[in-house]
Parts: sequence; C-alpha cells; structure tokens
Amino acid sequence: MAKKTSIHKDYNFLEVIMTNGSKVMMKSTYQGKSLSLTIDKFTHPAWTKQTGFVNEKVSQVAKFHQRFGDLGMK
Repeated sequence: MAKKTSIHKDYNFLEVIMTNGSKVMMKSTYQGKSLSLTIDKFTHPAWTKQTGFVNEKVSQVAKFHQRFGDLGMK
C-alpha cells in the first residue's frame, strides 16, 4: 500500500496568548503565528468556580426548553 505523504497539515510552533496576557508556545496545525484566547483557565467557570460567565449560553438552553419542551426525551 502506498504511503500518503501530502494528506496532513504542517505541524508548526504557535504562540498562544492567554486572557491574562501570558504567552505559551505550543505545536499545532493552526496556520497563524499566534492565537489570542477569549476563554481559558483564567476565565472559564470550570476553573474559576464563578458563575455568571456563561449566562448567555444558559439562557439559550432555557429558551430552547421553553419553546420546545423536552421533546419526549425522558
């Protein structure tokens, strides 16, 4: 069987900029040189134990359930 050599993207170094301004170097297939995060371990409620950050998503789920009910998925 022939080996497929051109099916994978390039794997390069990437500078990831966290929400607090710190920078981390990682390897990724992302095409840019740097990536600024909007949610990371410094802001996400799973790590910060704060509530209220994802209220928009919660309200979308609540709107869905209010509009469609449970759709018989009990």
